Amino acid sequence: IDTNDKISKEFHQDSEKASMKIVFHSNKEDGLKDITTKKDIEDALDNIKQDDDYIQNISNPYESGQVNSEGDTAIANISYVVPQTSMQDSSKKIVNKALQDIKDNHNIQIEKTTGMSMGSEPGSVSEIVGIVVAFIILLITFGSLIAAGVTIISAILCVVSSVGMMSLRTFMVDIP
Repeated sequence: IDTNDKISKEFHQDSEKASMKIVFHSNKEDGLKDITTKKDIEDALDNIKQDDDYIQNISNPYESGQVNSEGDTAIANISYVVPQTSMQDSSKKIVNKALQDIKDNHNIQIEKTTGMSMGSEPGSVSEIVGIVVAFIILLITFGSLIAAGVTIISAILCVVSSVGMMSLRTFMVDIP
């Protein structure tokens, strides 16, 4: 049985499509049930749906019963029509902009959990520090600048060629 088909059938969700869960939390009891707060959250969710063509569906936490009994926490789900790997940064910016207005106006904590990759920059500081530390350890171990340098250079070339081959392979074959 194909797991993705089973999930789609049972839960009406496509596990290959991007999704986002937004959690709203107020420090006041019934803070999210306040009329103006409720209206602003619903308006923000409507604006997100109107502004982003990639959104398939947004669940309204008030209509779907996703507000807890204390009225201080609510959950909204956004389903996209594109796979997680094809998510546009513009979609993330639309959501962030709409939610920032609610944060500013109502002092509500908003967190997003997402299956979308947020994009990490290659060559981050931690990787550079790791290479420098490895070079120092190899320099001490081998006692030779050339031996340590050749080892580090060959390791970097292996990583780059492996990543390149995997990238090339993903263009030729779909990953299930």
